[in-house]
Amino acid sequence: FLQIIYYLKILDRIFTMTEAKYIWMDGKFVDWKDAKVHVLSHTLHYGNGAIEGTKAYKTHDGRCAIFKLNEHTKRLLNSAKMTLIDVPFSVEELNDAQIELLQKNELFDGAYIRPLVYLGYGVMGLYHKDAPAQDKETGKGVQQENKKKENKKA
Repeated sequence: FLQIIYYLKILDRIFTMTEAKYIWMDGKFVDWKDAKVHVLSHTLHYGNGAIEGTKAYKTHDGRCAIFKLNEHTKRLLNSAKMTLIDVPFSVEELNDAQIELLQKNELFDGAYIRPLVYLGYGVMGLYHKDAPAQDKETGKGVQQENKKKENKKA
């Protein structure tokens, strides 16, 4: 559902994407090569989603700090809310994920973090409230699978 997909290094004002070890996707850290989105995802077809761009810098004392992390994360969630997308993570969870992402990828000199909120596949059409989040393991819609489980219980 939410994916912090990559980082960019700044080289003379040109952004080049460098493969990282891990990507945070759907609440878990996954290997770069295993982070996939289904071609029928609702966001790919209709553009419903939210993005943010957050920079981390090396500080004068040698640490790495994410610039205005809380403000960027709140703006991401507000953008999703304005497009009627429910994000199943809190500001704190997303902030922690971005910090841990930098640490796990050993990006101590800084990075450009690109959070992306997107919808999975399962419904087509402009109305997206029934479009599910994508499950990383199966590629199927999470809401779709949860509804099937609820129906079996009933």
